[in-house]
Amino acid sequence: MRRRPGRDAAARGFTLVEMMTSVAIVGLILLLIGYEFDASIASLIHTRSNRDDESNSRVVMTKVVNRLRTASPWVLGQPSPAPSSSPGADPVILLPVPVSAPSVAASTLLQHPP
Repeated sequence: MRRRPGRDAAARGFTLVEMMTSVAIVGLILLLIGYEFDASIASLIHTRSNRDDESNSRVVMTKVVNRLRTASPWVLGQPSPAPSSSPGADPVILLPVPVSAPSVAASTLLQHPP
């Protein structure tokens, strides 16, 4: 603000250049805040998506590990393993049978006796 000679105190104000400069600075600050807000929201969405994918992967891996731990070469309904009809041909087991609790160090699968 500056005083011009010959004017009274009631006629003081800002020049057009000063007003345009202040509006440009405020606009630039608001623009930068908007960009930062948009980046924060995008990061939040990306993080949630990764967290959900990781959670789903853990559930799937837990199911796979549990099924592998309970897998057994024993055929359902038979007290002993079925003998193979030809040498080297083992029957394919599609339904796993629960076995005793697996060890914590490693899970093992029962094998046919030779």
